Amino acid sequence: MKNGRNDSCPCGSGRKYKKCCLQKDQVAEAAKSDQPESERFGLKETKPKPATSGISQPRPEPRRSAPAPPPDPRMEAINARWTEFNAATEAERAGIFVRTLDEPAVMDDDMAFEMLNQLYSSAVNSGERDRWDGLADQLRERFPEVYAASSVYYRHWSILNAVASRRPERVRELALEIATTAGDDVDQFVRMMDMLAWHGYCGTLGEAMHIAWPLIRDSPDVLWGRDKFSSCGADCIVFERLERNSKLDGRDPELVEQVKYYCEDLQLNHFAEYIRYLSGQKQRTWVLSDFEEPTQRRGRRREPDPDDDRPSQTDSTDHHAALAYLLDEFVNYARHQEGVPWTKAALARKNLRSYILDRREGKLEERASMMESIMNPKRKSRRKPRVPDHPVCPDLETLDRYFASLLHFMNPQLYDVAGTFVLIPAWLRFLESRGLLDADHSQEILTDMRQLHADLLPLFEFHRNDPSLAEAMQQWNPTTEQPTAKGNGHT
Repeated sequence: MKNGRNDSCPCGSGRKYKKCCLQKDQVAEAAKSDQPESERFGLKETKPKPATSGISQPRPEPRRSAPAPPPDPRMEAINARWTEFNAATEAERAGIFVRTLDEPAVMDDDMAFEMLNQLYSSAVNSGERDRWDGLADQLRERFPEVYAASSVYYRHWSILNAVASRRPERVRELALEIATTAGDDVDQFVRMMDMLAWHGYCGTLGEAMHIAWPLIRDSPDVLWGRDKFSSCGADCIVFERLERNSKLDGRDPELVEQVKYYCEDLQLNHFAEYIRYLSGQKQRTWVLSDFEEPTQRRGRRREPDPDDDRPSQTDSTDHHAALAYLLDEFVNYARHQEGVPWTKAALARKNLRSYILDRREGKLEERASMMESIMNPKRKSRRKPRVPDHPVCPDLETLDRYFASLLHFMNPQLYDVAGTFVLIPAWLRFLESRGLLDADHSQEILTDMRQLHADLLPLFEFHRNDPSLAEAMQQWNPTTEQPTAKGNGHT
């Protein structure tokens, strides 16, 4: 297999192929091209038959190998500098980076990225994030084109540093800068959205969304999921208004005009109903059957709640809407009763809804392995969905699978997992307060969640770029008691 220029060098040095053995292999390849094909492919060359005319044939002139290309002084300097950097201690590497800033021929995109990448890991481990920021700023000032080539990474690390160092003004500055490139790099913007939501930076997230939305809406690279961005932008407007006025009117012309920036075809009746539930101005008397399909109601394994004999206020086909409104009520409860920032509660709302619907549709059932599918192709790939013990409470097995789907190694959605898991006790307390769950069943669920917590905690302790994730998991308290309300978060 041919080695790509940016692949790891097959010699095992840990460096990129183009910075290690590429030049040597090119010389070898040039020499190889002068060999007969039979020798190059390991075949024995057949000798030509002697001439039958008796006339001796002239011997051909021997072919001469092409001379090896002269060494490239610039590549030699780059390789030497990288070797020096790689062999240096963590304390010495920052000085080598600064010295390389004085050598334009050596400080190219690859050199800058590889150095800053290793320096960032060291800064996270040592707590010297400010020092890393200074190095990145020097690169940006001295070599703006080199910085721009990998700026997507540098900005992401910088905003993580600002969040970890609790510098809200710096967070806002970087968030607005990242928003200007949302149409070209939507993945980076999504990661930033989740981070700001987790930390409760509602005002900063709202400003960034206002800049990014037209770019995302009109981008040919965003092929799906635009509703996620428009909903987030609209929610930031609503959350900031609710923070000032809990009796918000969903038909207020100013509010409607602001929200239509993201939702041009806003359905006013639906939006007004959403505001009533979210603000706590409307609370429905829920029963478990509001959230079950008819087949689930007949097959529920647990004893029905005594309140289930009350008439349901939700049509049997409207359990999706019922779940949505229940979760809107939860966001209000989490904000005012548990002290959770609006955006963090909304992060949990999004994932609780996805989890419950995926479980209902059988997407979280155990599936046959690849080998089982090959050996028994007639076996159905998806088992019939089991009826959960409770229609809106998590169970260990399926929640584990749901989180596993979010923690793909290529793009682990750490904020979604943490934002959902740490609020599960609050979700259960909310359901108890609404008469949808008894205390004994709630305690059973929390006991099961301890097992999942033991699996998740090492993962978050390993990912140290944002230390707040590990801290939240370490402080997770599986109790049915309501904690003291916390701060308001960033607005």
